[in-house]
Amino acid sequence: MAFVIDKITKDNYPLFDDMAFWRENGVEREPENTSVSTKIVKELSNPDLFIYAAKVDKRYVGWISLIYMPKVGKWQGSGHIYIDELWVAPEFRRQGLGKKLMNKADELQQDTSQKVNASDNTLRIRNK
Repeated sequence: MAFVIDKITKDNYPLFDDMAFWRENGVEREPENTSVSTKIVKELSNPDLFIYAAKVDKRYVGWISLIYMPKVGKWQGSGHIYIDELWVAPEFRRQGLGKKLMNKADELQQDTSQKVNASDNTLRIRNK
């Protein structure tokens, strides 16, 4: 299966939003080329937020959301990269997409020399 991992930006956010709808509702919807709100544009421009999605056949079928949180004090400016969320559509699981998405956390860790942490939510298996 051929797939591409994209960083989510304001330009590809509508396609990402279609996938989020799919996850929440259990059914896909026709792609909507809606405008992206200024609030979403602002959130996506946050330098500490990293969202990547796996694209198969011109639709996103999984994503990972990563957040960098700086630490001060004894950490001397080093921070942590938290895996906020990881999801792959049920019919695309067990095909390596989740691993490729997790690789983005590893790449970010190497690029920033930070530690990667997973939240409890990431570790739960969800069948939505």
